[in-house]
Amino acid sequence: LPRDYPPWLATSPIIMCTMVRGRHRISEEPNEFFPLLRILPHLRRFRSLLDSRMMVLLMRWEGTSPWAPPYIWPPLGGVEAFVEFLQTVHDEGDLLGVYASGVAWTQYSKIGRYDRRQDCDEELLSQVVRGPKGELEAASCSNIRLGYDLCVTENWPRQVVKDEIRKVAAVGVDFCQFFDQNEGGAARYCFAAHHQHPPTPGPWATQAMRSLQEECCDMLRDMNSPMLLGTEAEAAEPYLGGLAFNDARFTYGYHVGMSVPAYSFVFHEYVATFMGNQVGVNWQFDYQRCPDNLLYRTAWGFMAGYLLSINLGPGGVLHWGAASPWDEPPPEQEPVVTLLKNLNHLRRQYPDFLLHGRMERPCLHCECGEFSVYFLKDRCEQVPAVMQSSWRNRGGARLELLVNYTRQAQAVTIRCREGWRLHASAPVAFGEDGALELPALTALALRVTKTRTRS
Repeated sequence: LPRDYPPWLATSPIIMCTMVRGRHRISEEPNEFFPLLRILPHLRRFRSLLDSRMMVLLMRWEGTSPWAPPYIWPPLGGVEAFVEFLQTVHDEGDLLGVYASGVAWTQYSKIGRYDRRQDCDEELLSQVVRGPKGELEAASCSNIRLGYDLCVTENWPRQVVKDEIRKVAAVGVDFCQFFDQNEGGAARYCFAAHHQHPPTPGPWATQAMRSLQEECCDMLRDMNSPMLLGTEAEAAEPYLGGLAFNDARFTYGYHVGMSVPAYSFVFHEYVATFMGNQVGVNWQFDYQRCPDNLLYRTAWGFMAGYLLSINLGPGGVLHWGAASPWDEPPPEQEPVVTLLKNLNHLRRQYPDFLLHGRMERPCLHCECGEFSVYFLKDRCEQVPAVMQSSWRNRGGARLELLVNYTRQAQAVTIRCREGWRLHASAPVAFGEDGALELPALTALALRVTKTRTRS
């Protein structure tokens, strides 16, 4: 990662995603976590339970309407109450982040009273994305709002994005996922013949979005603001320089198969990522047949090198994911808390690997039992009961991680691949043939070194 990243990333805060409007379904109605000061008891409890610094990541917090871009300021409840909450969070050593909804224009909300049609004149319409036949285009969230995507080559959309980001940064927010709904940080295709680009999709879109994000970062530096920007579904390669901290959304992969950490394998050393708000898992996992799917997902995020995250549900309990029905019984709390605490403790020990390091092909061969992941529609996948990943730091040292995310101790047999051996400082005693028992809900870090070869 760049050396000018804020030091709080190395403290490995756990991200506490918190919706302040609606229950699981999106709504304009405030819920039990509003006013914002009502979040503080839950924040303090999880800080203590997890023995970790926390980041409260607010969802549906905008004073306009949830998912109604481009305007996100002032916050629900007013600036003064927001700043009071932010100051308390900072005073107690924690962090505050906010979601936004990307580069788009909202005519009116379909979930409430928000309406900006009177502000949409011909000049504004001239700056929205157009389809191949000149039609107005809106690529996402049409069930939440009627609106249009904005073209990032045009002056007004670029200015309004910077203005909204400036307002959030000015009060001291630590992280703003402004480019949520611009998955990967990308611009929408635009065919408008009257815009400052060729009338067809092309490299111009990448260049325009990258320059917009660079201008936003320059503005933040001029303000002496350390606030990070991010996007949904991990930053694509052209946008790594501007989007420093991002929501992984690795759970999207379960719609079509099993997620693999390919992004981490390529980009982990260049950008920071967190597990994300896990939205949509209620449409994927069978909670009844696989009640430990949250343990599996948490371990998967850790093994991919992500900062860990949780979602607050009704009463302040850990819930399955953002927008999971609040009338659904929550996961059993103690095992999830235990796993989160153990994994984050290990993550804090090895920032040179798990924050700044590179994911590598494992040096160890690991034999273990299996875990059944049950999905809806009678789908079941067998996966290793002990997850494994491998990391190299900037000095070339190697670290192998094993995680038993199940509630039972797991018998594991480890063999070094050719050319590697376990470091003498291994923290556990191995039996014959590399056998060991890995306790439930724990992780193990093993140093490996190359074997010497004769010249």
